[in-house]
Amino acid sequence: QEAGFHVTTMESDGKEKKQSITIRRPDDFHHHMRDGDIMRDLLPYAVNQYGRVIAMEGSNTTTLGALNYQDRILEALGPNSFFEPLMMFYLTDDTPVQEIINAAESGDIHGVKYYPLGQTTSGIGVSDFSQIIPVLQMLAQVGIPMLIHCEDSRDEVDALNREAVFIDQQLRPVVEQMPDLKVQIEHISTKVAVDFVRQYPNVGATITAQHLLYNRNIMIQNGRFQPHYFCIPFLNTEENRLALVDAATSGDPSFWLGSDSAPHPRQEKEGASVGPGCFTSFAALEFYTTAFEQAGRLENLEAFASENGARFHGLPLDTNAPALEIVREQWTIPDFLPYGDDVVVPMSFGEQLQWRVRPLKDDTDEDENQRDSIEDDWAFL
Repeated sequence: QEAGFHVTTMESDGKEKKQSITIRRPDDFHHHMRDGDIMRDLLPYAVNQYGRVIAMEGSNTTTLGALNYQDRILEALGPNSFFEPLMMFYLTDDTPVQEIINAAESGDIHGVKYYPLGQTTSGIGVSDFSQIIPVLQMLAQVGIPMLIHCEDSRDEVDALNREAVFIDQQLRPVVEQMPDLKVQIEHISTKVAVDFVRQYPNVGATITAQHLLYNRNIMIQNGRFQPHYFCIPFLNTEENRLALVDAATSGDPSFWLGSDSAPHPRQEKEGASVGPGCFTSFAALEFYTTAFEQAGRLENLEAFASENGARFHGLPLDTNAPALEIVREQWTIPDFLPYGDDVVVPMSFGEQLQWRVRPLKDDTDEDENQRDSIEDDWAFL
């Protein structure tokens, strides 16, 4: 089928008719698929959902490190894959301007990550914007976006207000002083962030499925903490969730898909020290489709998932990736999935979804073989 949003009704086993949505194959502008053997477990989910992802890797601080990671992903994919990993690396106080030049010359770096120091378990980050002004100026010059985790990590800032405080006290002055700097705020969680993004043409934002579907109440059920809904930034209030839903589903080109699918082995999510992150890549588009249907705006799903982010990042809309078909079909999310020597617990495990992604038929035998392999990985569903 051709790319472009359309809804069809098809026969199923000659007994019933099923609704089907077809869109351009989506992009994920914030995706964690880890490395090594675990990456090989997670990669089929990404290929089944997306044509391109910005591949986050927790320790790369150079162009060379990012490109080496890209090589490992491409090796795992094998030949003749339509899937394209888009690379990034992390900024530090010591990132030289030359590294940004290297990134631009490589042609394969599609963003650099600003993590406030103290907000990531890797210890990588930037202490203050003032430490990297020349780097930001070069980013603006070469057109590479800054991908920013917007939270003030100081102890005195309330956990639910960290995003708003960071935006007002730290990010706003930078955006106003550098109007040519492209800024992608990642996984926004508040109305403050929505309103901020809408004020500046050089700023856009990704929104996760969990922040569209749930508020903070989901983290406490029957008096018990539910670690598999714990992520950073936290799921917030219902008022903030509704603001995110309105932004994502409105058709506003300033907002696009960034799943921040961040799997951890079950023992890390259910232990004394819980790792932040929701695992959603196994059914990301099913989750997003659910949110858009609940909002009554399915017609805007394609723009959010497949167009807005690509335009902001200067990527072509037309690629060799097949369109994505999402079928109305009820299925139950499994309790766990393979994750190296352990398992990972999916978000919303045990719950039912009403939509399911189906691989689309292509003309080449190689892609057909790839889809067969992906279907094998999904046999448990």
